[in-house]
Amino acid sequence: MANQQAGPEARPTAEETRRPRAAGARKPGAIARMVERCRASVEHISLPPADWRTFGWGLLVLIVLAFIIRNWAPVRISLFGWYLDAPRAVVFVIIFLLGMLTAWLLEVRGRRAAAAGAEASAADEEADEQAAAEQADELAPDEEAEEAEEAEPAENEVEAVEADDLEFDEAELAQVEDDLAAEAALGDEDPSI
Repeated sequence: MANQQAGPEARPTAEETRRPRAAGARKPGAIARMVERCRASVEHISLPPADWRTFGWGLLVLIVLAFIIRNWAPVRISLFGWYLDAPRAVVFVIIFLLGMLTAWLLEVRGRRAAAAGAEASAADEEADEQAAAEQADELAPDEEAEEAEEAEPAENEVEAVEADDLEFDEAELAQVEDDLAAEAALGDEDPSI
């Protein structure tokens, strides 16, 4: 208050000289930017669940690390006259990976063979279905005729029996005519009989 009473010659206090600043007006420093990047990348990482499976994998990783550390002594590898000195653990890991690659290739080959066998059996089944459909189409007219015969009344059965009798009678008549013709032929040749 004393400053206000003094007039234009008085100096403003420190509180009065501060200007309000907008948020983010200052650029963060290099360290603050690096910390922010690390925080952003780590925020997405989640810890695995605490169960026996995770424990087993963690134990396996520890055993492999102990194996690698204990077997870091160099070993000489001779292959077709070439020599290579490498840590023993690295050689073991390379051999392990080659074994896994071989097993994977065999599995892929087996899957392809199984898929080809499945395609062949599917093609065989389709061919069998087509053949059955063709047989059904060929048999269908005969079956339709049988169904039509079964559906007709008993009069048609009587007519069918009479037709069979007529056919038999015609066959008998043809046989009798043949016999008579044979007798006539014999009688013409030998008049003395």
